[in-house]
Amino acid sequence: MTKTKTRYQKSNIISESHEHDVIVETREIFLHGHFCEGEDDPGVEYRSANKFLKNVKILEHFSDSPIIVHQHSPGGDWNAGMLMYDAMRHSRCKFIVICHGLAASMGSIVPQAAFSNGLRITMPNCDWLIHDGSVDTGDMTIRQFNSFHGYMDSIRKRMLEIYSEVCSASGPKFKNMKHGSVKNFIRRKLQSKEDWWLTATEAVEHGFADGIYGSLGYESIGGMFE
Repeated sequence: MTKTKTRYQKSNIISESHEHDVIVETREIFLHGHFCEGEDDPGVEYRSANKFLKNVKILEHFSDSPIIVHQHSPGGDWNAGMLMYDAMRHSRCKFIVICHGLAASMGSIVPQAAFSNGLRITMPNCDWLIHDGSVDTGDMTIRQFNSFHGYMDSIRKRMLEIYSEVCSASGPKFKNMKHGSVKNFIRRKLQSKEDWWLTATEAVEHGFADGIYGSLGYESIGGMFE
């Protein structure tokens, strides 16, 4: 028999999800940009990253059970994104990352943390964008720019390694292809297209996601835990 929740309990769940982007009872985290009236969605940045880290640690404190992450992301800051990536990659909990609407740029990298520690699920109408990203050099001196250029090159190499690792291991399109060949394929795609857009189906075919929500084996969140 299901116990009916009190009005207070229902109110607490609403407060958790809207104010803190987490529902402790169901172990769900909502990962999206910080809401601010009059601003465009900032995507992945320090506020959403720090809140995400806190929520992961809170849920880890209660149990080792899997954590569900609902993500909608137009991309954003590399370092904030890698904070989220590392928080999942090195957690003792498994993660199911469900991508809604858009998984673009940094928003396509963060879910890859669940490759070896859970599942990467895309909603049927979630679009994916893979690209090198953009930078703002601001008022850098020439020496600062040269140093920054080297740093950005190292970031690009890490990004390419993350993509090629998951795609070569799980992408049906790359079956029987060596890791180096997959990396070269992705590199050529980025060089020729700059912005490489994929549908949910294409994201699964290339290995950026494990499955499409609602498809065979991914009909429900509960079924994914089995």
